[in-house]
Amino acid sequence: MNDLDKIKNTAGKISLSHEEKEKMRASILHFVRSRPARAPVEPFLNFFTLNSGLSRAFAGALCVLGISGGISFAAEGALPGDLLYPVKIAINEEIRGAVVLSAGERAKWESERLTRRLEEAEELAHKKEFNAEARAKVEENFKAQAERVEKRITDFESSGENQKAADLSANLETSLGAHEKILEKMDGEEVTKFLPKVREKKENARLLKEKSETRLLRKTDKADNAPDSGTKTKEKED
Repeated sequence: MNDLDKIKNTAGKISLSHEEKEKMRASILHFVRSRPARAPVEPFLNFFTLNSGLSRAFAGALCVLGISGGISFAAEGALPGDLLYPVKIAINEEIRGAVVLSAGERAKWESERLTRRLEEAEELAHKKEFNAEARAKVEENFKAQAERVEKRITDFESSGENQKAADLSANLETSLGAHEKILEKMDGEEVTKFLPKVREKKENARLLKEKSETRLLRKTDKADNAPDSGTKTKEKED
């Protein structure tokens, strides 16, 4: 399967709420209207809107990839609550993840996405825009992404790749700890309410790390205590 096929498959699996879909479409139209293109784009979007047999999510992906790459670029700076934010997390990030080949790189990307959620919270707090509504959105996105990383860790454990699980969970704990310290220095009641969520996931990462490290130690001890095959053969000959 080539990269284009992966992008198509990923776009087809993207599921957005009705509100997110409408926001995304409105954002794209606003962007296009404010930056006139050589060819009209709105009819293209309306075609996908009216044709129930085609994926509107895929239409959004096509817009990002082929109609106006500037939309995708603009969405990268979006924060929770912005019109282009659904494009950032449901299109840009999903497509970027779809072209990653190895499980290790996919896990690394999922961790990076979690860092992006925390950086968004910090930016909102810095702008004094981390209100109750923003916190609710940040918490939802943060929780969902943290669970994706935790699943990567448990998947590594299930496949016996305990070293990868230990490394990923250790990096997760370190990253969450670093962002916890940043948020602690920021003012705001809503930031204070968000911090326990970060600490909870940091503790989960610590427990996952300890679990993986314990399995690694047991595996090492078992290997060290296993009788040498050459010794067994010599004992039989004696």
